[in-house]
This record gives sequence, C-alpha cells and structure tokens, in this order.
Amino acid sequence: MILNQRWKNLQADVDTAFNQTLISDFYEKTIVPVFAGWREQRSVHEASDCPVSLFHLADLDNLEFESGRALCLSVQSIWERQLRRYLSSCEAELKVQNPLATRPQWESVEKAFLDCRGVSLDEFSSYPVLKELHQLGNVFRHGPGGSLKKLQESSPDLWSANPDEWLHLTFQGSFSWQAQELPVVSLVQLHRYVQAIVEFWDDCEYIYKESLQVKAPGLEAALVKEREQRALKSEQGQVSNNT
Repeated sequence: MILNQRWKNLQADVDTAFNQTLISDFYEKTIVPVFAGWREQRSVHEASDCPVSLFHLADLDNLEFESGRALCLSVQSIWERQLRRYLSSCEAELKVQNPLATRPQWESVEKAFLDCRGVSLDEFSSYPVLKELHQLGNVFRHGPGGSLKKLQESSPDLWSANPDEWLHLTFQGSFSWQAQELPVVSLVQLHRYVQAIVEFWDDCEYIYKESLQVKAPGLEAALVKEREQRALKSEQGQVSNNT
C-alpha cells in the first residue's frame, strides 16, 4: 500500500518534478487538438450530400486508426523514457554495480525499480493501466505477438470501440464494418493512460514527501489532509473491487 511506503530520498526524486506537467501538456496541447480536428472534418463530410464524402470518411477512418495508435505509442514512449531516466539516476546515486535501467528488457526495469526504491511497481494503483499501455506500445511497434495475446486476454474492451467515436468504415468494393486485428485507441483511452502516468508520479512525490526526515510545519499539515484523502480513496477502491 503506497500510503505506508518510505524510501531513501535522492536527487533523482527531485528531478521528476515536471514529469506530470509534461505528459499532461502533451495530452492537452497535442492529442486533444488532433482529435478535435478529426471531429471537425468528420462533421463536414457527414453533412455533405456529395458521394465523394464517403471516400473521404473512409480515408479519415484510416487516418484516425493509425494516428490514434501513433499517439498512444508516443504517450507510452514518454512514460518509459521518464521511468528509465529516473531509475538510471537512482542507480548512479546509489552506485549500483550492475545497473539495469538501460537494459532493453522490461523485466529489468521493473527489477531496477524494486532494487532502488524497495517498492514493486505492481504495488502502485496505476500499475494495471501502465502495464496495459506498455503492452500496447509493444504491439504498435512490433505487430502481433506475445503482447497482443496478453492484451486480448486481459483487455478485450480495447477491441470494443465506441461507435460515437469511431465510424469503422473500410472500402472493400462497398463500405462495411470490419474487425480490427490491432486495438483501436480512442481519446478516452489516451486520457486514461495519461492519468495513470500522472497518478504514478504523484504517488512517487507523495512517498518522497513522507520520506523526508524533517518536515516543515506547512508540509506536515498538508500531508495530514493528503493521508486522509488517500486512505479514503483506498477504501473506495477496495469497496469497488468487492462489488
């Protein structure tokens, strides 16, 4: 339970201060405008009586599919770079003899976090969503494989697109619905991934503040409220999981 976790504070913890802002700004200033542009284009073609508009809608579908996946991959890449940079700094400060953070295997990254911070990544409430994001990154980079099979088992909803967000038109001599081999990523899902990243770094910041040996009165007062909020959130989460 993150509420009770403590670790040895490092400069690396201080250097993560802007991670939440960066990913949030990327969502608000890059991803949201892109989806807004798609909606505007779609409304124009859907309102048109010109038969050519059907072709434009099909092209727009393909653009949305590929761009949504590319934006998801960008979010995943930002998250992974942030985490690896953080762990590399931790390993350097702790003078780790056999650094793991720069190794390509994701298992090495998870082990590096546990070794450096004394906390397993799966103890964070955001971990299931971040794990899903990591698997999506593998799928969008390398295509069908082990990660795709895991996603199909753990997150079948990724193949259940919201018809209000996606039209799924594909030209095959005529327009028809077509199942997608790879997941479709919506704006709602991208927001979910971004929020998970923000939550993870917020949890790390909380552990950092609780791990301070000497706390200013203002910080201690703020932490009292934050502990209460986190305890309540944890209780609500447990109730939700049991229902």
